[in-house]
Amino acid sequence: MPLASSHSHLKAFTSSQGRPRRANCARTRKRLRLTYAPSLKGKKEEETMTDLFAWLISFFLLIILLILVTYQLMCLADLEFDYINPYDLSARINKVVLPEFATQAVQCFFYLVTRHWIMALLCAPYLFHNIRLYRQRRHLIDVTEIFTLLPWEKKQRLAKFFYLVFTLFLSVFWMIYTSLDKQL
Repeated sequence: MPLASSHSHLKAFTSSQGRPRRANCARTRKRLRLTYAPSLKGKKEEETMTDLFAWLISFFLLIILLILVTYQLMCLADLEFDYINPYDLSARINKVVLPEFATQAVQCFFYLVTRHWIMALLCAPYLFHNIRLYRQRRHLIDVTEIFTLLPWEKKQRLAKFFYLVFTLFLSVFWMIYTSLDKQL
């Protein structure tokens, strides 16, 4: 009897034939994994936090881009309704065009550095369009041609706006997914 009582703690892990029980083995393995692998858990949490921080930076870059494009759309609408003259419009929009291009290039480069390949591929057409406009010297608004190009300029900026909204939703989705992945 003393022998059986000394091994009573093993009864929970073995069946009546002396073989280990499956359910308890899985629980034991899980306990061992959690207790003896804290370095792996810490590394995964660190990667998740880095990813979450990257998505947060991406979110703020997209908000900046949306503000710049919305400002340009509002200026074009003001010209259309005669609230602003063409000289003021061109001065206002031309001031924010290059910062918009630079912010978008930084965002695309940021996606490449953080290895978010799909988002980098989604940013590539927008970056290519901006580079093409800059190389053809059509990125600035000309005061003398603004009334003939007004519908085109509005369509172009509306397309940018909807593209940025779509990208913002993707970024928010991945940010939420990353934060939930951290908890699981």
